[in-house]
Amino acid sequence: IAADGLHDCHAEAGRQCAYLATAHGACHFLRWARRGEVAARAAGNAGKSGIAAGLAVVAIAALMSQRSRAALPYEVRRGGHVLLGLAAAFATVAHTTLCACVAGGSLALYGVDAIYSSFALAARVDDAVFESLGNGVSVRFARPAGWPSPKGGFVYVLAPWLARTEWHAFSAYEDGDDIL
Repeated sequence: IAADGLHDCHAEAGRQCAYLATAHGACHFLRWARRGEVAARAAGNAGKSGIAAGLAVVAIAALMSQRSRAALPYEVRRGGHVLLGLAAAFATVAHTTLCACVAGGSLALYGVDAIYSSFALAARVDDAVFESLGNGVSVRFARPAGWPSPKGGFVYVLAPWLARTEWHAFSAYEDGDDIL
């Protein structure tokens, strides 16, 4: 998958996870209802963790809706998405032993990637040039020493004169020694 297609892949995987998790929960609920076990099963560990993961999935879907996109800033939606995704993953770890292995491994990879990205791929850039494009902004800066080629990926840019806590996603393209 090309780096510029990773977001589409992530979005589709998220949709598929939401569909499968919903179908999984609905099948359990129907089976429990047929047996008259809804209250007892929902009160158990697997029931509680399944409900928690299901609620997180519903909340993520709400954050990704067009209405939320229009009403909430990107940083709020992204932060909520990350926190709710982690909540769903931790609930999945608590669900069953098999889920603990699969989701626990995924969480470990996510953690390693987040730490690596935060430290090894973070750089201060003092020579950034911002240019208004009318319907967007272009940022040009020299690639920091040791930084990999973006090859159509993205970078998060913090512009402290705008806000000290808002990171903005920019598509990244190489132009000689510069990144656009």
